[in-house]
Amino acid sequence: MSESIPKDWGKRDFKKVVYFQEGPGLLSSQFRDNGIPFLNIRCLDGKGVIKENLQYLDENEVLTKYNHFLLDDKDLVVSSSGTLGRCAFIKKEDLPLMLNTSIIRMRPLNDDLDRKFLKYYLESSDFQKAVYRMSTGSAQNNYGPSHLSKIRFLLPKSLKEQQKIASILENVDNNIDKTHEIIQKYGMMKQGLMHDFFTDIGKEYWVNTSLGNKEYFSLATGGTPSTEIQGYWGGNICWMVSGDVHKKTIFDVEGRITQEGYNNSNARIIPKNSILIALAGQGKTRGTVAINKIELTLNQSVAAIISKIDKIDPYYIFYYLENQYEQLRASSAGAGRAGLSLKILSNYDISFPDDLNQQKEISGVLISIDNKLNSEKKYLDKLQKIKTGLMQDLLTGKVRVKT
Repeated sequence: MSESIPKDWGKRDFKKVVYFQEGPGLLSSQFRDNGIPFLNIRCLDGKGVIKENLQYLDENEVLTKYNHFLLDDKDLVVSSSGTLGRCAFIKKEDLPLMLNTSIIRMRPLNDDLDRKFLKYYLESSDFQKAVYRMSTGSAQNNYGPSHLSKIRFLLPKSLKEQQKIASILENVDNNIDKTHEIIQKYGMMKQGLMHDFFTDIGKEYWVNTSLGNKEYFSLATGGTPSTEIQGYWGGNICWMVSGDVHKKTIFDVEGRITQEGYNNSNARIIPKNSILIALAGQGKTRGTVAINKIELTLNQSVAAIISKIDKIDPYYIFYYLENQYEQLRASSAGAGRAGLSLKILSNYDISFPDDLNQQKEISGVLISIDNKLNSEKKYLDKLQKIKTGLMQDLLTGKVRVKT
């Protein structure tokens, strides 16, 4: 909160300006395959209701026992457990729909409060800090009507100022939504092109071989200097671990070893534009590929595929293996945490055009899409930071708007 409150703003008791209602606790034995759906936390994505996550109650039971929990058009609902402040407005096409536990319905009690302004307050750090403080000590952060009754929040007395603030934030949200759509569009385009490029690849003038073919590739992995010897660490030699592969394009890594650490371990220098693949990990890491734009060393959980650049375009191999993510993981099935290995990779089949220029044409198309994706992701990150800053400034009166 800003230290000085604007004269035409005031602290208001939440319960005096907002009607709120928590949903009933339901038992899994009450759930049905059809009937009237009810909301749970999984149904809210911050923008609307996700209908594929809906669950149902018997219609007669709802109408006789839970009818006062049925939602109305334009109701504001917010999550009160887990990810707090996840809001959505109910739309007419969502109905019929009812509340469940961990979801709270909120409505302005009178015309002094704009419902969109209320939504942004519920998403703000001030609201979340308030409810987090009151829910300290529980296994999972959550709040209910008793907590809301204790909140006092800062509110412009002018309804027009509330509406203007909400409008500014809504414009940023619209741009965020559009950017999400662009990212999704280019992501689908990339997946479709990779499917076209790398499916049914047994074509004339294509080479079908394995990654162990030394005419085209060499494989290497790395090592870890002893962590008990301080002099092996903190030097100038980049040292990569499997978690770094999620960067996809490696311009830098946090790990550093000294020349002494390098000399006394299995680490080796990996040249630029090698394909780096995570060998271990039970999550999404194993089988993820990256390409390095700097010389570096690796630990033993990462392998490098070093292409003979006069015959193989490294980016072609990068995208080919990115498209083979599930197959790569499947090839290590049964290996436990050991996962992939140089032996498995050596026997892994790969296909590519014999013509280097054709390989570069394929990778060039995918590089251009990735560049667009990265640009949009940076823009999205910028928009989200702008929204965070605007919410802190506008919802506290630190920065005023003209009405």
